[in-house]
Amino acid sequence: MGPPAFGDRLQEGKVSAWPVRPAGTLKAHTKIEGMEIIFGLRQAPRELNLHSKDDPAQTKAAIAAALEQGSGLIDLTDHNGKTYLIPVPMVAYVQIGSDQTSRVGFGS
Repeated sequence: MGPPAFGDRLQEGKVSAWPVRPAGTLKAHTKIEGMEIIFGLRQAPRELNLHSKDDPAQTKAAIAAALEQGSGLIDLTDHNGKTYLIPVPMVAYVQIGSDQTSRVGFGS
């Protein structure tokens, strides 16, 4: 005879119908530090959004230099360490936000 089915274990009280989280592990919101950079890409229906902890002045200068050159790649790293390589000819616009902490999720 095999292991009891999930429904049998549920009726016996050995498992919970809902996942149980330890107290204090569910957060209402997450803080993302750093500046927000938004790229509008040609022939793409969505924007590319990323948050970077890099120096805002250096990041702005690097993006401006790449756009003036007109070719190549823009190389950026987000707050999680992911690297983005964006082809300069595909960039329609760039929006660089402030370096304030933004809140994501539920919150008051």
